Amino acid sequence: MSRTAVIPRKAAHRKAAHRKAAPRRTRPGPMKLRTVLLTAVGWQYLFATSLVANVPVMVLFVFMERHLVAGLTAGGVRG
Repeated sequence: MSRTAVIPRKAAHRKAAHRKAAPRRTRPGPMKLRTVLLTAVGWQYLFATSLVANVPVMVLFVFMERHLVAGLTAGGVRG
């Protein structure tokens, strides 16, 4: 006669539900940065997006620079 325990179905299900998940492996900051930089990144798309976002700001600055400087100098005068 063997000594194997017979586990009812419901108990076996509960036992499986309480298993812990495998721990996540984390990396130190420099290694993570290296991984990010070496992975395939569409740098051309990143550059194009930053250019599209920054050009309107630069154009606005060129046209508004005169007013910006006048306002700063007028606010810096005492009296």
